[in-house]
Amino acid sequence: MQLSEVNAIIGAKIAELRNDKSMSQAQLAMALAANLEKERVDPTTITRLERGQRPVTAVELVALAHIFNVSTEELIPRARLVDEQVRTWLRQAGNLSVEVVSVEQELAELRAENDAATALWRAFTVLREYQASGRREGVSDALDDIAHYVESCTEGTPLGLRIDLVEVLRDMELPEELIAAGVEWAEVADDPRAADRIVPTRLARYISKHAPFPFGGGTSE
Repeated sequence: MQLSEVNAIIGAKIAELRNDKSMSQAQLAMALAANLEKERVDPTTITRLERGQRPVTAVELVALAHIFNVSTEELIPRARLVDEQVRTWLRQAGNLSVEVVSVEQELAELRAENDAATALWRAFTVLREYQASGRREGVSDALDDIAHYVESCTEGTPLGLRIDLVEVLRDMELPEELIAAGVEWAEVADDPRAADRIVPTRLARYISKHAPFPFGGGTSE
């Protein structure tokens, strides 16, 4: 599948979801700008996205999924294409920008954003599989990836792109007492990574150790 075909599939899905919500392209542009904390997104950007004339960046993909209240998987072509095609799409995403002041800086930022979005997408796919079938393989690594993303967020990260790890654990229907014990274990007041006094990676590894989910990325705390 060529990049142009991927763009067309994603664009058609965006148009379908927008029409389902009875939104105009101008309204979607305003919602996207608010979600990305931008001053303005030109409605012609939505037109080009829906026509497949402009690929969507990883950050826009996550924001659009948030606006439409769907998973990012619903906006991307079938999951089997990810390993073969999306890597090429992500590598080329940096070439989309015609408005950048510094191309090299923009490319670096886009690569980092795309890598983070791809890792999150795969992590949540594993968690959904766990919820659906109880399959534990990869769950610990998925939680660890999500925790590292949470730690990477800053005050400048748009609200729509932030993740509450505790809520993720509750969505997995894990015992509240286990979550509470993990939160207590993860509380480190003077750790610069701590958000609301919790170090997400410590919480994720505590849960994995006591659930238990086999952890493949290192030694559990």
